Amino acid sequence: MPEDHFRADESIDLHAMVRGLSVSQMIGVACRIGLADALGKGDVVPIPKLAQSVSAHPGATRRLCRTLSAFGIFRVTKEGHLQHNSKSLLLRRDSVPSLHWAARFWTMPSIWATAGALDHTIRTGGQAFDQANGITFFEHFQRNPGDGDIFDKYMAVGYPGRPQEAIADSIALDGGETVVDVGGGTGALLIDLLERHGDLRTILYEQPGQIAAATAALTKASLADRCDMVAGDFLEWVPEGGDAYILSWILHDWPDDDAARILQCCRKAMKPGARLILVERLLSEDPHECNAYDLLVDLHMMMFFRGMERTAPEFNTLMERAGFKPIREVARKSQFSILETEPA
Repeated sequence: MPEDHFRADESIDLHAMVRGLSVSQMIGVACRIGLADALGKGDVVPIPKLAQSVSAHPGATRRLCRTLSAFGIFRVTKEGHLQHNSKSLLLRRDSVPSLHWAARFWTMPSIWATAGALDHTIRTGGQAFDQANGITFFEHFQRNPGDGDIFDKYMAVGYPGRPQEAIADSIALDGGETVVDVGGGTGALLIDLLERHGDLRTILYEQPGQIAAATAALTKASLADRCDMVAGDFLEWVPEGGDAYILSWILHDWPDDDAARILQCCRKAMKPGARLILVERLLSEDPHECNAYDLLVDLHMMMFFRGMERTAPEFNTLMERAGFKPIREVARKSQFSILETEPA
């Protein structure tokens, strides 16, 4: 086959990637107007009728649906009716797993602006989010409750390879232990752990602004009596008394110096025999063996927080600084590893 044919194919593929921003926004818009939720799982609905139900322009909605269908999301019949396929079902809020909140998060204005500031990160090593939005990531979500709610729901339902129930299934716990979830968010992981272990006691440690939401979630699940809520800053201190301390997707948010501080606070709080459990991506030292998605997440960590995904030697350097033994990988799923260690 002529060489210029290969170049033409590569040009088309690369051009589609360059214009991928429009695909992201199409998916985000479909979620924001509630298109996937308005369409029943087995329904075949005329697009103008569906557009009316979500208060959208019928002609524009038809063209949106047609283009999404061309990218494999929804199916548009030749009569102009819309029906779900396996990908569009993932955009429903009630799907398990659901990518609805992921699509809402990654296409919100503050995140979109961050992507446009990537050159700042690459040129300076600074945070693209701060450059684009004028404040830090977590400050933004504290000041903008609507965005913060989307972020919390995204974190609670998980994203590909990281649903909380898969993490809970992968963590080995002994009966009667007290588990401290450091930076436990709204309690999604602890709820799954408590449901699996009837004699488990837990402590959810979070910033004051998250405690009310976590309390509500544990109360709704009828598990609040087995979970103590403690407010604080894990860069300063961590509650004592745990048999196991969990850092689930925490360290990758932070550069090495801050990650070491968090670990040192955990080490100071731990009694003899306690162990540290990490939920993180574990990168291969050979980039050719890394999943492309994992490397994309690593880039995002740099843009948002100056954080990073790490290799085993990089984790062990942190462990040594904080007074822990080298990590052991005790379980691996497609998008995360369960790592354990104990005080040195």
